[in-house]
Amino acid sequence: MIEKIKPLAGLYQVNSSLVKRALKDLSTRQISTRPGPDSNSMHWILGHLVVSRYSILRMLGSEVSHHYGELFSKGAEAREEDEYPSVEFLLEDWNQLTQELSNRLEMITEEDLVISIDRKLPGVESSVLGGITFLHFHESYHVGQLAYIRKLHNQSQLVG
Repeated sequence: MIEKIKPLAGLYQVNSSLVKRALKDLSTRQISTRPGPDSNSMHWILGHLVVSRYSILRMLGSEVSHHYGELFSKGAEAREEDEYPSVEFLLEDWNQLTQELSNRLEMITEEDLVISIDRKLPGVESSVLGGITFLHFHESYHVGQLAYIRKLHNQSQLVG
């Protein structure tokens, strides 16, 4: 792995474990409860993170694609919980994506990092490095939401 990417790869691994820990020891009801009328459940946030991982992998040259449609897109209308793929299924997908992301980051080159991407992202250049950096920030934001909702259910904190 090239030196430049090691810190980011490490932080992706941290998020990978935090997502799984966030859901540990919670009931299906807790995971599917929306904290407020305009809030997302932990279930939806997990799906959104899975879809984001697919985006990261495509940015890194993978041909993977998901079949979730717009279920977990920003601004998607809330649906009944049984309309979403199960949490178990999403976690299996998450685990596979985590392994593929690790493999891709292990093989990435300096030349790959400067490839231009067609997305304008806030605060970063429109390159593979900028994209995977921004999407790590995005992922961390949602991991924080999972941690906060976990605490609302009187469960242990994720970090510290």
